[in-house]
Amino acid sequence: MRHVAQALALTMPWGVIRPDDHDLVRALVEVDDPAIDLAVIASLPAVGEQDSAEAVELAKRIAGRGDQRSLGALASVLPTPHTRQYAGTQVIRNVPVDDYLTLVHALEGLDQLDYHVEWCLEHVAGIVPNAVIDFFEHRIVRASSAGPTVNPIPHTVADGQLVDHLQASGRYADVLRRVRDLTLQSGQMERWRARALFHLLSPRRDRAGGIDNPTIDDTIAGILREWIVSRDRERLIAVALLLREYAVTEMYLQLARDTIAAGRGDKGVEAEVMAAFGTTGAQWGPLSDTFRQRADMVRHWEQDGSLYVRLFAGKLTKMLLGHADQSDATTEDLLDETL
Repeated sequence: MRHVAQALALTMPWGVIRPDDHDLVRALVEVDDPAIDLAVIASLPAVGEQDSAEAVELAKRIAGRGDQRSLGALASVLPTPHTRQYAGTQVIRNVPVDDYLTLVHALEGLDQLDYHVEWCLEHVAGIVPNAVIDFFEHRIVRASSAGPTVNPIPHTVADGQLVDHLQASGRYADVLRRVRDLTLQSGQMERWRARALFHLLSPRRDRAGGIDNPTIDDTIAGILREWIVSRDRERLIAVALLLREYAVTEMYLQLARDTIAAGRGDKGVEAEVMAAFGTTGAQWGPLSDTFRQRADMVRHWEQDGSLYVRLFAGKLTKMLLGHADQSDATTEDLLDETL
C-alpha cells in the first residue's frame, strides 16, 4: 500500500487540485511517509486556494513529524514579506497568526536555517517580535542537550533583513533586552550562544565590502549602558562579553571605558574587556595592523579621569602590542615555510 501511495504522490499533477482531490491528499498524509509528505507539501498552495484552513491543518500534521526535508519544504510554502516579489511563487495564503507561529515553532528543529526560514522569521518579526527570540531560545535549549557540535545560532542571516523588520516593529529594544538577559545564564555555552544571538540581531556594517561585523547603534548602546550604570559585577562581565567582535567604533570605546570605570579594578571585568579587545571578527588586512590600531585608539585612556581606566590602559596597550608582534612572527614563519 505504501508503494502505491508513493507512486501516486509522485505522479499526481499537484499544481492543479480540484475540490474532490482533497480526500486523496488527506489520505496520503495519513500514510506518514517523508517522500509522500514532500509531494503533498507541493500541493498545499493549490489546496489552500480552495480551502486555506485545510491546507494549514495538513501542513501542521506534516510539521509535527519533524522530518528535516519536510520542514525545509514547508518553510518555502509559507507566506512571507517576500512572497509578492516573485511572480508565480506558490504559497499557502491566509495563514492565521497562531497557526503560523505553530509552524514556525516546528522549524526550530531544523539543523540548518536557510533563507526561507529567515523570511518566515521576518514575517513573525512584524507581528509578534518576541516569537523570534522564542525561536532561537528554544534552539539554544535543544542544542544544550545535543552537545557542543550543534550550533543553533547562525553567524549571519542570508538575506540580512531580519534586523530591519525587528526595528520596524517598534519592539526592537525590548527584544534585545531579552537576549541580553540570557547572558546571565549559568552555563558558559549558553552565555556564548546568547552573545551570538545578540550579534545576529545587531545591525551589520560594510556587508557589500565583505566585512560583516555587527555594529553598535544607539539602541544597543542604551541597552548596554543600563547594565553599566548598575555596577553589578555579573552584568558588567556580560556587557564585556557582548562587546566581542563588534566593530571598534567611538561608541564601542566609550562603552568599554565606562565598563572598566564601573568595575573599579575588578579583575573579572578587566579580563573580559581585555578579551573583547583581543577578539576580532571578519576583517581585511593583517591582524597585527588591527591590534596596533586598537592600541593607538585606547592610548589616550592613560590620561583618563578615572584611576581604574588609567591603570587598565597600560595593561591593555601592552597586550594589544604583544598580540601584534605575535601575529607578525606567525606570518613570517608561514612565509618562511612557503619559501
